[in-house]
Amino acid sequence: MTTELSSASVAEAAERRAKLFSNCRHADVVVAMTPENVFYLTGYWSMGTDTDRLRKLAAVATREAVLLVAPAADLGPALEIFTATADVFPFGVFHFEVELLPEGDRVRKPAPDFHVALLQALDELAFPRARVLLDTGIDDTISSRLAALRPQYRLENGAVAFNRSRSTKLGPEIDRLDHAASVAELSIREGLAIVRAGVSEWEIAGAITSGIVRRGGVPGFIVVTSGPRSALADAYPSHRRLQPGDILRLDIGCRVDGYWADTARTAVLGEPSRSARELYQMTSAGATTLLEQIAVGMTAGRAYTIALEAVRASGLPTYRRHHCGHGIGLEPHEFPTLSPESTTRLESGMVLCVETPFYQLNGQGMMVEDTVVLGDNGTRLLTSLDRQLCMLDI
Repeated sequence: MTTELSSASVAEAAERRAKLFSNCRHADVVVAMTPENVFYLTGYWSMGTDTDRLRKLAAVATREAVLLVAPAADLGPALEIFTATADVFPFGVFHFEVELLPEGDRVRKPAPDFHVALLQALDELAFPRARVLLDTGIDDTISSRLAALRPQYRLENGAVAFNRSRSTKLGPEIDRLDHAASVAELSIREGLAIVRAGVSEWEIAGAITSGIVRRGGVPGFIVVTSGPRSALADAYPSHRRLQPGDILRLDIGCRVDGYWADTARTAVLGEPSRSARELYQMTSAGATTLLEQIAVGMTAGRAYTIALEAVRASGLPTYRRHHCGHGIGLEPHEFPTLSPESTTRLESGMVLCVETPFYQLNGQGMMVEDTVVLGDNGTRLLTSLDRQLCMLDI
């Protein structure tokens, strides 16, 4: 990570913390324990959490300061974000040579385990009767342990506060989402460029993945399914080789600088059949109509209805779907979800993925998914790939 990116990460994290506290004025301290919320408060992402979701990590923050609680192995990478090792409370065993650390920094002795390190960080920033918001809620094991060991703090469920704060994006966050969408789309173009009869799904996935990595992204879900497999939602690629007339469904997600892209497109190898062409027009009509009508102040449930009814009116009266879109940010699926029961009002600054896919098992599947930013003066698409059914040379 470059010095410029580190500085940007620190500044953006400070802006996000200020936003969170402005929405939770009664809170004195917030504690984050999910990787996404730790990043939200600190600007630091631990690679270890990508391979081990049970890996313990936390951020403890006030309006003025933030501390990182992390495995001792994170101390080195964390110094790319934090200006002093005194801001990091390590735990466990990992050996870095102290001489390599910046002069004058107070190197903390690693605590024996996560819980001890978390208590140390909390005690440094909190005070008796402080209101402490926990993003894991107040019923989990960690919260119960904190309540027993530190009864002087008033622990409260902060999960909703984090979700609400993250649901609307600040300018730098939208810029990062825009960049992530561009990385995904450029990589999708590279994948489509190698498609010919005889090319396997894995080969196409490899081209897309390579493009994501070369552009600084971390591949997330790389759904490349063809022919009868095109109807398999969220499925890994296979060694199936494409044949003339096959439908090719791509649903690509990646993370760039902490923020996600989620983009889907459908192609056909050669000339599509009349039924495939008509089916694509009918299903994509839902997403297209919603992108035209979605606006600030609309409920998420109303957005769902607009998309669903558009598909049905286009010629699929029995079309069903559990949701027609979702928020995106530090996670590929964030609050709110565009579902039939949601009464959540859409707000300026929300970034949403809009989709109306179709999955017919033992038949065919197709989808188009785009990302849109809501604003008081209208909407802006972050995705720009052609939304028509893509016809590829055999």
